[in-house]
Amino acid sequence: MPGVVAVWTAGDIPEVPPVDFREGSIPALDAYRQPVLADGRVRYVGEPVAAVFAEDAYLAEDAAELIEVDYDPLEVVADPFEAMKPESPRVIEAQQSNVMMARVF
Repeated sequence: MPGVVAVWTAGDIPEVPPVDFREGSIPALDAYRQPVLADGRVRYVGEPVAAVFAEDAYLAEDAAELIEVDYDPLEVVADPFEAMKPESPRVIEAQQSNVMMARVF
């Protein structure tokens, strides 16, 4: 599209690290850090899958609307108590649970 400088997906930026937590790096939670752009699996509605760079914001928006993504639906678990069960589908496949951290006060 004229005026579009580049369109990036996760494969274009493998050297960009996942987003750190507000508190900074927490090694025990590294697996839960979010990639800048989804890579192979989109975990929630609105997760970025591409970045569009253009001569102005309007062109970038128009180009972004032309992007087509072929999604394969995943099993949905909307109940937080169901999501904590060991047999529940994982948000992050490599983890044993969807529970990132639990505290008892």
